Amino acid sequence: MRDRSAAASALGSLKPGGPVRAATGSAFVELAVALFFMTLMLLFALDVCMLLVAFGVNDRACRDAARAAAQGRNRGEALKLAKAALRQHATGSALIERPRIVENQFAYVTSPSPEGKPSEPFVSVTTVTNTRVPAPIFLVGRSIGGNRVAIARRYIYPIVKLSQR
Repeated sequence: MRDRSAAASALGSLKPGGPVRAATGSAFVELAVALFFMTLMLLFALDVCMLLVAFGVNDRACRDAARAAAQGRNRGEALKLAKAALRQHATGSALIERPRIVENQFAYVTSPSPEGKPSEPFVSVTTVTNTRVPAPIFLVGRSIGGNRVAIARRYIYPIVKLSQR
């Protein structure tokens, strides 16, 4: 008889309004919390993807600018060639700005090192690209990194031509 009462109580729990209905409500809450965290992860992944695209754009632009600057005969010509190379890297995006040269970090070195050691002549070009992340991360009312992120890259190339005209 005891087995029958256990079976009857188990069947009684399947009635509407029993424990099954309460479990359905907790599943909805779990789903809502999981969707919230998955949305946050999706937004974070979107930000990371945008930063990787901006890094790639800036990296290619800096490399091309350094290669062009290495063709110059003096600092002025090298800087002019580097800026001309950067004009080809217009992004056409509202989120990624066109790369620009940081002129105070532009170096055109043809003389030996200060220690007197012979060194190869080289040109150093640094470019910066500003990007806007689509979903800035906020934590307790404070923005982490803000909406705009600057990405910098530096390339050093040997100078190809040194003869003066």
